[in-house]
Amino acid sequence: MIRIEKYTPARKKEWDAFVRKSLNGTFLFYRDYMEYHSDRFEDGSLMVYRNDRLLTLIPANREKETFHSHGGLSYGSFVVNRKMGASLMIDVFDRLLEYLRGAGVRNVIYKPVPYIFHESPCEYDLYALFRNHFELDRREISTVVPIRGARIGGNRKSGYNYAVRNGLELKEAEDFDEFIRIANERLESKYHVRAVHTPAELALLKSRFPDSIRLYGVYRENRMLGGALVYLIRRAVHAQYLYCNEEGRSYRALDFMIVGLLRDEFGGYERFDFGKSTEEGGAYLNRSLIKTKEEFGGTSICYDTYRLVLT
Repeated sequence: MIRIEKYTPARKKEWDAFVRKSLNGTFLFYRDYMEYHSDRFEDGSLMVYRNDRLLTLIPANREKETFHSHGGLSYGSFVVNRKMGASLMIDVFDRLLEYLRGAGVRNVIYKPVPYIFHESPCEYDLYALFRNHFELDRREISTVVPIRGARIGGNRKSGYNYAVRNGLELKEAEDFDEFIRIANERLESKYHVRAVHTPAELALLKSRFPDSIRLYGVYRENRMLGGALVYLIRRAVHAQYLYCNEEGRSYRALDFMIVGLLRDEFGGYERFDFGKSTEEGGAYLNRSLIKTKEEFGGTSICYDTYRLVLT
């Protein structure tokens, strides 16, 4: 009754159409987004059919004996529509694990889509993970601000007002080169890493998804002092990158930018997701970073990763 087929380019239209009408699929699952880094990941995406009708699909990549859902994305769980149910999802997992064993997979890594990006609650997979004895491998904490009625702390309001007095301006931007230069300057000095995306990759993704990816810059006298690259996912705004240079920090550009985005740019959305404040798979919490985010009125959700060793 249930069969699994490996994704091929010939199925792109069918894949994207299912994601578009799903309850938990985001634009990160469209093939034009997933394949921007296809040179770095061996695609292992699967499509699950029942009676020749597409039932669900899973964005994934294969790395030797490991099946990731998906190693190049923030999350990559089974994408479902209203025809899915709890019992049916258990059957899907049974068939998936059987399929993966037959394909020589020894390790399965699964990253559910956080509920804030769901159209409607659909956490069938979390129960199926429990039933199949997946273990929690990583738990990373993120901070989410309710945009309507956000309780912004007095210190952040003071920072916003200080930035206004010093002539800072927030506007939508296209200068990915300067933005990533600022991001890398901060990342290298503080964490000894660089941004995952290059300016060219961000420009490409923005051209493919102009309504879902936006870059905002903070400027003073026409100089970019920082910026925010945001992903618009249903009723949520996710900060993919959020950085300021040293001059921007001296003018409280972060406070100015966040307050401006919450009040002026995204008032019609429900939530602003700051992103993770953890390192080392969640073992280390950056307390000062999460405290800053919480002062904008944020509370916490978790980005989880589960693992199963197949026997």
